[in-house]
Amino acid sequence: MLDLLKQSLQLLTTIEHQITEDNWEAAAELQTQRNALIEQINAKELPEDKNLQRQIAALIEQNKTQNDQLLAQAKAHKQQLYLKIQTGNISKKMNKAYGNK
Repeated sequence: MLDLLKQSLQLLTTIEHQITEDNWEAAAELQTQRNALIEQINAKELPEDKNLQRQIAALIEQNKTQNDQLLAQAKAHKQQLYLKIQTGNISKKMNKAYGNK
């Protein structure tokens, strides 16, 4: 389970890199891979060793924190795209209304 959680963190780091490079298609593919990894993690039984449980809890928290950061970046990107589309639509309407005169 520890190895899977570490792989998930590595994928999150790679996804973040792809986002900073504005490569959203690659980020989406990596997220699909990460989702499959998360399913594997969820299927595992929690070990009884308290030390391992603490390590797992720490890795889960790191995953959550990094995932929350990526979600914030994705929401900001979505908002930027929405504004671009909205601005483009307004420009088209203005050109249509005033462009022929």
